[in-house]
Amino acid sequence: MAGLLTRSRLVAGKPTFGERIRVRLTFKPPNNNKHDIDGCLSANKHALDGVADALQVDDSRFELELHKGEKIKGGMVVVEIA
Repeated sequence: MAGLLTRSRLVAGKPTFGERIRVRLTFKPPNNNKHDIDGCLSANKHALDGVADALQVDDSRFELELHKGEKIKGGMVVVEIA
């Protein structure tokens, strides 16, 4: 799903990046339960793989910035790429 969403946001083909690609992840939990940030990251490894696939880059180039946001019904992960 993350790969599809990334591809749908690409405007004129493959974007150009430097050696490192800044990726900001904001985890918005579905409830007030404890959600540790490293658990959130590991639960979304497949999504990062999909983003890397859509961008046609190796995800080892990702420089991750992790944040925990406010709860939202159903939960959500916001991915921002720079």
